Amino acid sequence: MDEGKVFDQFLHLPDGYQAQVMVMAEPVSGLEGKVAYRSRVWLGHEDEMDPYLYRTEVHWDLQEAIRTCWAMLRQLAPHCFRSRAAIEAVKGVDRKLPTG
Repeated sequence: MDEGKVFDQFLHLPDGYQAQVMVMAEPVSGLEGKVAYRSRVWLGHEDEMDPYLYRTEVHWDLQEAIRTCWAMLRQLAPHCFRSRAAIEAVKGVDRKLPTG
């Protein structure tokens, strides 16, 4: 498995909110040929340069890492977005978009 970005979705949400979910493959020190998958979620607004929130988690399985991205997005959006429409837009988004 190559290292680097293996999954990336950027979402333009209602009322100017934005989210990015990404999985990076990273080599594991001391384990030749083994990679870990880092799930990354970024939440922000088009009017702000810096994100409101950025979270990561590490997994051994790519599909688990992708599922975690979507789960973190659904969990964190209500804490960051002040728009009910943006919060509603992230519900089920993992079933509306391709995952690979």
